Amino acid sequence: MGQGPEYYDIDRGYIVSGVRVARKDSVPLKDVLGTYRWVWEDQAYEEWTYHQMDEVKESSKVVLEAIDAHPNSDLTPDKIKGRFDMASLHISFTGLQPWNTSSPNYAHAYDLLEPVLEDKYTQDEFEEDGHSLCVLDVKDDNGHHFVKFTWYAGYMGCAPFYGWLIAKRYEPRESGEGEWKELSEEERNRLGMGLSDGELKRRAEGERVKDEEKDEKGIVVKEEVAEIQETRHKRELSLGMKVEDEPQKRVKVES
Repeated sequence: MGQGPEYYDIDRGYIVSGVRVARKDSVPLKDVLGTYRWVWEDQAYEEWTYHQMDEVKESSKVVLEAIDAHPNSDLTPDKIKGRFDMASLHISFTGLQPWNTSSPNYAHAYDLLEPVLEDKYTQDEFEEDGHSLCVLDVKDDNGHHFVKFTWYAGYMGCAPFYGWLIAKRYEPRESGEGEWKELSEEERNRLGMGLSDGELKRRAEGERVKDEEKDEKGIVVKEEVAEIQETRHKRELSLGMKVEDEPQKRVKVES
């Protein structure tokens, strides 16, 4: 069991340390616009929280905006500009370019168009190209998709050096009340954080059933069965009961 985001790849038969990109046509791009705050950093392997908003965290975010001349109702990736900030590292870009792949698993994965490294420190630390942004299949408690930003810093020795972060839509309120300070337990669960191998595998199997079952009645029944099984499993764990989970092969895959 890991503490970072994980999922079970049912086609390959192993657990992946990472996150999945949203599938083709599942996310209207106009729904992705906004300001996001970092909630997970893979390089440091730690969660970001915001109980104390220091200068570093206040300035760390990713912003996605529609180019003014293009209506949101017909938004295309090249008409989304943005900015990545993490502490002293700053990159702006004029659009997004879909990855050159026919796989539906990477339909919402994008390279940055015309990235600009905005200061000498960023220029010294990062390469100009090689950064990417992905819309994830997991949603936060407000129904917004998480996004993932991957930065690239060239080669360290004979291996490429990069890292990625997960960000959650930031929705401040005028009163200052109700702003999120960290991931909720439900959000951690959706991201596969802290789940057992068996839980991750059962989740993937349940999702496969939903994808493949065409009969509406069948979908409802099998979803209910999956929910009952998951609830029962969590109750057994909370009571300290022995749950037989077959150990699964685990790999770390970067995208």
